[in-house]
Amino acid sequence: MKTKKRILSIILAAVLILTAALPAAAAADPLTYQKGSRLESDGTVSSFYKVVSCVKTASGEITVPDTYQGLEVREIGDGAFADCGGITAVNIPSSVDKIGANAFENCLGLEKVSYQGSAFESSSRVIGVAAFRNCIALKTVLLPGGLTEIKDEAFKKCAALTGVSLPDTLKKIGKGAFSLCSGFTSVTIPASVTDIAETAFMNCSGIEKFSVASGNTAYKAVGGVLYTADGKTLVQYPNGSSETTYAVPAGTTTVGNFAFGANTKLTAVSLPSSLTAIGPYGFYMCSKLGSVNLPSGLKTIGSLAFADCPMLTEITLPAGLTSYEGAFDNSGLVNVVISDGVSVIDAKAFQNCSSLTGVSIPSTVTEIRFGAFSGCSALHALEIPESVKTLGNGVFGGCTQLVLTVTEGSAAHTYAKNNNIDYIVKGGGSVKELTSVTIRTLPQKTSYIKGEKISDYGLTLTAHYSDGTTGIITGGFTISPATATTVGTQKVTVSYSGKTASFDITVTESADKPVKSIAIATLPAKTSYHYKETLDTAGLTLTVFDENGSRTVSSGYTITSPTYFDSTGSKTITVEYEGCTASFNVSVSYSFFQFIIMYICLGFLWGY
Repeated sequence: MKTKKRILSIILAAVLILTAALPAAAAADPLTYQKGSRLESDGTVSSFYKVVSCVKTASGEITVPDTYQGLEVREIGDGAFADCGGITAVNIPSSVDKIGANAFENCLGLEKVSYQGSAFESSSRVIGVAAFRNCIALKTVLLPGGLTEIKDEAFKKCAALTGVSLPDTLKKIGKGAFSLCSGFTSVTIPASVTDIAETAFMNCSGIEKFSVASGNTAYKAVGGVLYTADGKTLVQYPNGSSETTYAVPAGTTTVGNFAFGANTKLTAVSLPSSLTAIGPYGFYMCSKLGSVNLPSGLKTIGSLAFADCPMLTEITLPAGLTSYEGAFDNSGLVNVVISDGVSVIDAKAFQNCSSLTGVSIPSTVTEIRFGAFSGCSALHALEIPESVKTLGNGVFGGCTQLVLTVTEGSAAHTYAKNNNIDYIVKGGGSVKELTSVTIRTLPQKTSYIKGEKISDYGLTLTAHYSDGTTGIITGGFTISPATATTVGTQKVTVSYSGKTASFDITVTESADKPVKSIAIATLPAKTSYHYKETLDTAGLTLTVFDENGSRTVSSGYTITSPTYFDSTGSKTITVEYEGCTASFNVSVSYSFFQFIIMYICLGFLWGY
């Protein structure tokens, strides 16, 4: 008995030692380091460590040490803390002079980042690409002196960040560095900054004004608006400003990329005669912008510059405009005047302007590029001058009600005929009109259960015209009724440009009948469990009985009994499906290891 008791005591001691070791493991350093070296400016090579990863379960406050195994910790590597959602604060020593790309990206709980020193100790001095991107809870960032560059999207989508004090050593702010930081109310650019990339402060809806420190030779603020020092480029308008109108000052030649983008307050903007270019997205998504003049000297308008401006209903394109691809996509334009002197209607220029009804095209236009008016569904009439020699693919795609006025034998005349677009020949010549439509191909689905929505997928029509030609119609039509309502054979009417055709569908009563009962068809693959395990239903199928007979289902059911086994024995598992229940049994027992532990503990308590 003594020998048995001694053996049990030894085993118990081993278990206790094992158990005691667990907290120590949990408290271990969550960081992983990697040794590196650098060539310094004085020609010497120095060795250091960088943090390359952190365990994903890390939580609370993390302090990066200034040394590791006798060497300085000088870098936080790319993605080192990415997706560590439990971290709330990070303390970074002054020895660290480089924070890598994506270093803290998606640390959703991170609220504060602070440096233990007042300045960087060495010369790399950068915060990497997307280093803190999408740290949505980040409220405080204390940036040290010595920082020279904040790279692209470093703090993008840090919505809780109310501001950052930029150090006077900073030289460059990358693209989108603070974009979508909606908590910012003001920004002061230090005198040292020489390069602010376009979109650096894109969509910062709370910024009321920009300020630029005295002595900065690259930038200036005019009335809270950020400009280059020479005043020629408007870099960023503060979208948090309460002003509803703004006049860009004389001498400005360029409105920068996204300079006014996503503004929700401006209703009118006046542009100076000196302006020659509006950058891509310049006025993108300006939800209230209803008035803007395009000066005569304007040469280029960037892609999507006025896209998604629903209140912008009229625009006049100046004579010297040469490039404006996609500039007005999905805007609220109703009327467009193209001035004499414009030679090209650019690709996708007015794409998806679904309210556009009037366009004046002068005889100076020689080319209409692809998709220029595609999706302009309200455009019913348009005269194309004989001067137009080239029309690109899909110029009028989706303009299902459009009738062109063309000159006999012109490029537009040929284009209309080849693309099955209704047209009238200018001067009383022949007229091509739609006379009828017929079903070319039936929809892919023609059998329905009563109450189902009818699909037109696969449906095409043949259009018949007055000049004897035909065309294929693949969209722009409507079907009626929209749902299957009549059991048996039901007629569906297709309407296109005032003409109709029809086809039949077959409708049956709903196949779904009330479920009468259910039974277990096949048991789950696993029916034996250990204490503290969770139920696994893989392989479970049910037989469902209704008025139609029986069918087998493998999903859609719910388990209404406990699925976590905190006691042993036979357990009844109840399954519910559409109000009916069935059950099966599983067995729960202790594993060998659990049994030994229990036996030892009981023996210890009973004095074995």
